Amino acid sequence: MEDPDWAKILNYLYKENSEIHLSTSEEYDVSDEIEHPSIEEVPEKTGLNLGEIRDILNKMSTMGIVDCEPGHIEISGTKTRHLIYTLNKEGFNVAHDREQKKSSQEINLSLVILTWILAGAASIQAVTAIVSLQGFDQKFMTVFSVVLLLVVYIGIQQTAN
Repeated sequence: MEDPDWAKILNYLYKENSEIHLSTSEEYDVSDEIEHPSIEEVPEKTGLNLGEIRDILNKMSTMGIVDCEPGHIEISGTKTRHLIYTLNKEGFNVAHDREQKKSSQEINLSLVILTWILAGAASIQAVTAIVSLQGFDQKFMTVFSVVLLLVVYIGIQQTAN
């Protein structure tokens, strides 16, 4: 599942330990912003355009997960007013929690895959044992093995959700 747009910006600020500078002039020139090193890589790393980044940062500031401070940047000998967006403590906690949750999900998926491998190996062993049996014992072991596999499958489905 792909992250929502605001989470892409949050991840960028968290992982890069960075800040984002955006011009505050009403008729801002996109090239002015691109000249600043921090804004240059944000669209690349998030897949968002500058307009989307600006809107999302404003919403994140309103939500209280980023701080927005006015500042000046000198571009080609001219000072321009910029807003400097940085991750605050609340935003850091949100980003950290999301990162921990993602890590836990990856570990759980690995455990599910390993469980399926073990169940498959046990099934192969059970089949070879069942083949050597005859009569009632063979039927009983076959039914028991199928029921056991169903229980394992249901258990895996419960942990995957």
